[in-house]
Amino acid sequence: MNRRIQSQVLVLLAVSGTAMTGTARAQGRLDELARYGGSYSTDCANPHAVRVRILPTGIVLERDSRRMQSGGVQPVYSTFGNTEPPQGFEVEFMSDRLDFHVYRDRLGLYVEDGGSHPDAQAILAGDRRKLRDCDSAKRRKPEMPTAPPSAAPGSQEPIGSSWQLMASDPRFKRAYHAALGAYRKVSWLADMGQNTDFGTTRIGNVEYLVVGACQPHNCADNHVRTLYDRARGTVYGAVYLEGRPPHAIGNPPSGVMAELHRLEAKDQARLYGRPR
Repeated sequence: MNRRIQSQVLVLLAVSGTAMTGTARAQGRLDELARYGGSYSTDCANPHAVRVRILPTGIVLERDSRRMQSGGVQPVYSTFGNTEPPQGFEVEFMSDRLDFHVYRDRLGLYVEDGGSHPDAQAILAGDRRKLRDCDSAKRRKPEMPTAPPSAAPGSQEPIGSSWQLMASDPRFKRAYHAALGAYRKVSWLADMGQNTDFGTTRIGNVEYLVVGACQPHNCADNHVRTLYDRARGTVYGAVYLEGRPPHAIGNPPSGVMAELHRLEAKDQARLYGRPR
């Protein structure tokens, strides 16, 4: 199976719901577009330079008077399967005919062609400069409201994302990092970058935010789920690594741990067809 077909299969799997529910998947797509979407160019100040625009409606590739547009854009993390991704790789955006990988280095974000249609190769030909982020100055993580809208008890409907919460609520960030302990050294855990679920659940009289994240390229086996009591500023959770038994963080009471187990079992059964 060639590289392009493999990538298309991965997109179909992502769209079919093997990684998230429909609503959560849509929220995750908007999150990734907010973080990585926008304009990239070899020369942001030059309107004639090669430019890639990653938009909610699709991907646009431009150079001088030549223009190519492709719809159906989707973020993909499992591009390289079980192979270690190249250094700096963040995410791939795929559409019908255009495919670009987003990378990060010490200067910021940039994109590279990931196997687009031959017509795109012709537009890109002859310019080996990196397509740098033109929107870095205005790229901001949207703030989360102080009191996010409540969902029904036990609901997993997304009302935000993990990285929005990390950016806008210092109490959560402090409590979460304190609960992680030695796990703070694991970058994807410390950053909570790839959102998996965000909602609410109720235990007794306490309503908790359910906040989850996972390791890019290996969500099924490496992820974390936390319950955040905003009123008290406390975070409880469980870290799941490589199929090992969950590691509790924040010293959760038995009732909280039972709810974490319930949420995990529910998601594993729904998303992967297997209990944990």
